[in-house]
Amino acid sequence: MKNIIFGFIFLSGGLVNAQTPKDYSCNEHVKYSMDTLNGQYRITYTFKDQREILRTFKFNFEVAKTMKDIARYGVPKSYFENISATQQFSKGKKKTIKKGFYKLTGNFLKTDRSELVSYYRLYCKAIAGGIIYTLLNEGCDNRANRIEMAMKFVQDIPYGIPQIKDTTWEVYGIYTPPEVLIRMYGDCDSKAILCVSILSYLINIKDVLFLYQGHDHALIAIKGTPTTKQKYIEINKIKYIIADVTGPDRLDLGDDGNKFDASVGYKVEKIKVKRYWWHDV
Repeated sequence: MKNIIFGFIFLSGGLVNAQTPKDYSCNEHVKYSMDTLNGQYRITYTFKDQREILRTFKFNFEVAKTMKDIARYGVPKSYFENISATQQFSKGKKKTIKKGFYKLTGNFLKTDRSELVSYYRLYCKAIAGGIIYTLLNEGCDNRANRIEMAMKFVQDIPYGIPQIKDTTWEVYGIYTPPEVLIRMYGDCDSKAILCVSILSYLINIKDVLFLYQGHDHALIAIKGTPTTKQKYIEINKIKYIIADVTGPDRLDLGDDGNKFDASVGYKVEKIKVKRYWWHDV
């Protein structure tokens, strides 16, 4: 086993009580541990990369601020009640909606996934750094290997449907990137957001799209030149290769596990990442 240790200290920290996730599944080779010391979560995670080599990454989060950051996502469920076509939100409610990483689309409230990536991506900087360091150290750092290693990192995180117990707060069943890493499980949407957050440090984020099949499945698509075996979508004559990071299946880029069918329709969401000032501190 090859161990890569990163003592990256993040800006935040916080853990919600552990719960048993629905439909939990985990690959046998995956190992995970977490403890706290001096106000830091110390996480150790072992996964297999695209070459089936076991890798162990270690990273830290500050406990206090992580909890605060996780709690920021969401809006009161009362905001969804009795919304009409003429609904007018007050300035205070609009501020809460924006701060909670939601956006108004007509008279609908929708999770702003680009904002989630923008705000929480710093939690993934050490992970991306570990990927780059590993590939550079072994003389194989390139765009394709960065993508595949990020995918395997996320796919090996156990699958489980988020258990949301707060009935007053709407988060659309999504765990933010730090919450996935602390709880060490997530569903397709939560893991897609995590993977995009990692990729934002590895490749041009404009090359990545969120992709949705029906109401039940979220994945991503990455700009590239597909092989004859890789599935892809085409938008404005640009090809984006399917990338399903849900797990526990360890699918390669372009392999949809025979689950994605473009003929039944899909939606894409472009990603616009902005910088927060404290990301550069």
